[in-house]
Amino acid sequence: MKPATGWLPGILCVGLLALAPALAGEDTLELRVMTFNVEYGGTVVDFNKVIDAIRVAGPDIVGLEEPAGNTREIARRLGWDHASIRTDVISRFPIIDPPAGDGRYVFVEVRPGEIVAVANVHLSSDPYGPNLAQRGEPLASILALEHGLRMPEIAPYLRVLPALVRSGVPVFLLGDFNSPSHLDWTPQAVGLRNHIRYPVTWPVSDAIHAAGFMDSFRAVHPDPVTAPGLTWWAPRPSTEDVYTDADPADRIDVIHAAGPVRTLDSIVIGEAGHADVSLSVTPWPSDHRAVLSTFSVDPAPAPVMVAVNDQRLVNAGVPLQVYYRRKGQSGEVIVISGAEGGGREIPGVTFSAADPLSGTVTLPTDGLAVGVHAAALKSAAGAVLSQALFQVKQAHATTEVTLGKPVYRPGEAMVVRWRNGPGNRWDWIAIYSSSAGAPAVPARNGQKIWRYTGTQIAGEFVVDSHLQDQDAWPLAPGHYTLFYMQHDDYEPLASATFEVRE
Repeated sequence: MKPATGWLPGILCVGLLALAPALAGEDTLELRVMTFNVEYGGTVVDFNKVIDAIRVAGPDIVGLEEPAGNTREIARRLGWDHASIRTDVISRFPIIDPPAGDGRYVFVEVRPGEIVAVANVHLSSDPYGPNLAQRGEPLASILALEHGLRMPEIAPYLRVLPALVRSGVPVFLLGDFNSPSHLDWTPQAVGLRNHIRYPVTWPVSDAIHAAGFMDSFRAVHPDPVTAPGLTWWAPRPSTEDVYTDADPADRIDVIHAAGPVRTLDSIVIGEAGHADVSLSVTPWPSDHRAVLSTFSVDPAPAPVMVAVNDQRLVNAGVPLQVYYRRKGQSGEVIVISGAEGGGREIPGVTFSAADPLSGTVTLPTDGLAVGVHAAALKSAAGAVLSQALFQVKQAHATTEVTLGKPVYRPGEAMVVRWRNGPGNRWDWIAIYSSSAGAPAVPARNGQKIWRYTGTQIAGEFVVDSHLQDQDAWPLAPGHYTLFYMQHDDYEPLASATFEVRE
């Protein structure tokens, strides 16, 4: 699937990033981090080879791209207990989805009470800058594309991650950026591959570098001429998408790091026999190679917080699992209250000074009204130290996607609304052509117009000429189906039909 543009407005789960007392006497930790675009759920070639590729790399943390709902299964096959469905990060260590992260990063508790932050991204794939360069487009056109398409996508991460770095948290920003690095398209690299026609200061990588992050592969292999480190495309066994030497190969899968972090090593994992590949499995299962970087890190003390992780949408009456990290004072309490702090408060758990500083508690949701609520950590004096929002729905309620009316004129703006969505990072809404009285069947690359839901359980957006990279706008007269799908996959959770009529 082609990732959409923009970041949708929605509910922000706010939390207090008050650091707990630092743990004394702990040594620096060696951590192995991997990014891997597994291509359409990892099933295009052989799902077992996806597992083998991760095993041969031996990472501690993996950011998955295009897992299509297989995130938890990949973790299970590896024997790992920890998977974030919302952000598609899996780990040997516990994963915490902090309220201030809003789906942009998670904490990984690499030692009891100590964390690193991981932000896993997948930027828009099309239009692809190297393709434009290969066709001889002027540099100004390529830079305009990047500033209009991918820079708005990376901007929300660069607004929040530097603050974590300043607070002493090791931060990893990794994934499939679908844009090369400014460290690769240097004057010395011009002509190295036929699409590198001129030096380019690629805006996304340059902005990440300016925010204080290092490119871990280039930290170890600084010369892009002798060590290209190409990650796309990988010649896995032929499927419906076949790449040739005419497709510009580049390094677009990257692990960036900032804070108390030092890169020890960085390698590419892919098909056997390629010059850039250090570890391989056969057959290689994806059109992307993976990257593994080894770091020396000084983990940060976990912040005071509560988190609901993958239970942001719960059925009424289903117990809520709440992770907590508290200050350690007697009388601290976790309660459920109204999202704005008002309404009836349901008592939960009260702590003594001797109770654990962190852990998980179970709170009942019986009697909670349908809507937004907050799990809150409060001091003995009643001050809110942290809160995480979640939504309650009736057990029979399903995901819904709707339009304001059934018929539109060509070019008329449409308001798309959804509710009871899973709220995962790559849940998306798409419009397909259909026949009168017969909903469409969603297929790869067949969507006319589409957009991510921005991790929001409920929300709306406007379909009009302001949506970037929507070549099908305005929709031609005809019948259409609107789908809500999850995890970059093509299995619809909800649909609605409409017509465009002169």
